[in-house]
Amino acid sequence: MKKYNLLILVLLSIVFTNCKPDNEQSELILTVSASMNNSKTSFDIADKIIRWEEDDVIFGKGVESYNPYNIIRKFTLTELSNDKTQAIFQYSTYQEPVAPGTEVVLPPSQCKELYTLRPTTYGAVPLSRIDLDLSSQTGNIEDFGKYHVGKANIEFVGEISGNDHHYKTNANFTSVTSLARFDFSCFNLDDNITIKYNNSCYIFRYTSNYKTEYLNANNYGEYGNTPIHTFNDITITSPSADSYVTFLVPEEGTETNLEVTFEDEHGTSATLIFPNGIKQNRLYTAKGNHPIKIIPGAKIAIE
Repeated sequence: MKKYNLLILVLLSIVFTNCKPDNEQSELILTVSASMNNSKTSFDIADKIIRWEEDDVIFGKGVESYNPYNIIRKFTLTELSNDKTQAIFQYSTYQEPVAPGTEVVLPPSQCKELYTLRPTTYGAVPLSRIDLDLSSQTGNIEDFGKYHVGKANIEFVGEISGNDHHYKTNANFTSVTSLARFDFSCFNLDDNITIKYNNSCYIFRYTSNYKTEYLNANNYGEYGNTPIHTFNDITITSPSADSYVTFLVPEEGTETNLEVTFEDEHGTSATLIFPNGIKQNRLYTAKGNHPIKIIPGAKIAIE
């Protein structure tokens, strides 16, 4: 019986060896060595460093051999330095074999920018869209990473090992979002605080068709004709005398002389004016990097 079993195993190995394709699938591995630029949104926050966390991810665009359309690649964390200022992210997939000498479009020409954020919703698989909803924020600096969006312009450099393609890049991310530090002690701190301004954005949308969109209740994007929300304000759920609010604004920033209103659930309200508007990658504070004190009934100009 043992001889028969051995003969069967030998025959099976011959069959499977003969059926093996000449061109095996190749593995595509993309590695990102990531740091966070000590950008303006990191000033005066703890020790002025934005740290990577274990649940951070990176996204970039590309084309896979099994799918003729652009998709969003999700890079997951594989290594994290002890001080959390440096991180390694990786994406890998298998590509269909190609004939020797065939020119293949690979990551250096596909992906020129990366984003880091923690999406609140994802599109279909293969991944075609991610959204980050900033309409509800705690106001706690410990939650800054939930609302932060960073961007890096990159160039992958590759090497081929057998059938496999390994590409690497260094990515230094700069904040796309901005941060403001407020003193909400004039309000009832048991209430939610609503923040409103003209054409406010609270959805960051990244799509596989090479669009990056900043959405509000009047801008639905290309995925439907119904509003994402029926309001266009930001809600702070845990206001305090030292609250941090993340603002999402388009690349060109907001309009100048922008009026931002604050109101609690008891009707107490106040207005701040940003003469130069709100720009990306800024930290807005009072002098000395202190919280901006909100004063009911007053209009205060913030540079």
